[in-house]
Amino acid sequence: MPSETGLKPAITIEQQIELLESRGLVIDQKDKANLFLKDNNYYRLNVYFHKLMDNQNHFIPETNFSKVIKIYETDCYLRKQIFSMLEPIEIKLKTKIAYHIGCKYGSSAFYQKGIYKSARRCDQILQSFLKEISWEVKNPVISHHYERYSGYFPIWVIVEFLSFHNISKYYENLQTKDQKIIALEGFGINERLLISWFHSLSVMRNICAHFGYLYKREYAVPIKFGRDYAIYENKENTLFGIFYCIKHLSNINQWTYFFDDVCDIVGKETLIRDYFFPEDFLV
Repeated sequence: MPSETGLKPAITIEQQIELLESRGLVIDQKDKANLFLKDNNYYRLNVYFHKLMDNQNHFIPETNFSKVIKIYETDCYLRKQIFSMLEPIEIKLKTKIAYHIGCKYGSSAFYQKGIYKSARRCDQILQSFLKEISWEVKNPVISHHYERYSGYFPIWVIVEFLSFHNISKYYENLQTKDQKIIALEGFGINERLLISWFHSLSVMRNICAHFGYLYKREYAVPIKFGRDYAIYENKENTLFGIFYCIKHLSNINQWTYFFDDVCDIVGKETLIRDYFFPEDFLV
């Protein structure tokens, strides 16, 4: 690569460790640090390094590499746990949509633009759906509908191929009267909260899917706490808000197992200090 690009040069693992030491990070176990950096890209860890610095180029005194590893592993654990809870929530919304919309408007509901708020958004979701199934040409469900129904799909098939983001957008594009029924009968909340929560959770799902950091992160999409707003004021952009949504959208047994496990593995003090949970939280 030509030098005039101005890009930083690549450096070896040993040089990476020297750079971290020069910035005040204590490398308490060099062999362990060496192995960790061989398996985990320095750039991926960079966000954690900067969270532990008191200015742009120097670590908080006595910060060691073992702490970086611990924080990184906690984030990995939390991402996996959150991801596992988002799956049944996504499936439930798809099921409620398919049942209500299919029974009310028929199997061709997806193509009936008049039952939605925006025809343009319908087209956008349709294009996303067609792009998704283009990767599934050998799927017998896809080939069957192309051969038997000229490439038209019933609503209950389509929802299964929509991403979390697109099923959230599809629900948002429904008429308010349909949103209300799905939200109340499916989740026991109003449609405004369900739209907001699924937007926030779709962002979280993308963060988890792309191995994004959670440690001391403030999220761009604020959580709406509804009646609990006064209790959890200033927690709208925290991981606690995501947990709040997950609880209210999940099966109570799944939630209890998930939350107890997180509290045992991560610890309540860590959740309060590093993930901005309220000090007296009972999600």
